Amino acid sequence: MLKFYTSGKRFCQGLLATMELNIRQGLILRLYNMVVPCKDEIMFKVYINDDAMDHVVVNVAKKKLAEIMQKEITNLQRFASVVSPPTGEK
Repeated sequence: MLKFYTSGKRFCQGLLATMELNIRQGLILRLYNMVVPCKDEIMFKVYINDDAMDHVVVNVAKKKLAEIMQKEITNLQRFASVVSPPTGEK
């Protein structure tokens, strides 16, 4: 597990990014991951000054999953919309 902490922005007290990566060393684990796939995870926690900003809703997902979540989650229905990425970039 890796943790990164940043601070010093105008409306942001700090950001804590936690990365949980799978072990990629060794032949046995490599073969096991071919049979039972597992994913890496990254989690961002942003600490914002409450007085400085309004509430923010952000959802980062693949397009199909984002559309499903848009229909099911009320905060996304009220405050967010599905945005396609800029052309020429992934």
